[in-house]
Amino acid sequence: MTSHSGDTPAVPDVRPNESCYCGSGATTKRGKYFAQTHDRKTETHATIRDHFGSIDTFAVWADTSATSNA
Repeated sequence: MTSHSGDTPAVPDVRPNESCYCGSGATTKRGKYFAQTHDRKTETHATIRDHFGSIDTFAVWADTSATSNA
């Protein structure tokens, strides 16, 4: 595992394996982790769901965070 400072959690050392890492089962090009556009799918779906529960909760958090940092 690789550790990072701050709020970023440690992540496992992963390698491309010709299977899309988003979980769709799509085949990837050699050396790629995701099928085309599936990296964005993963970011928006899994990350927001796992960390915020829903896109609505994320939107409120982002708006509140932007307002408090202004």
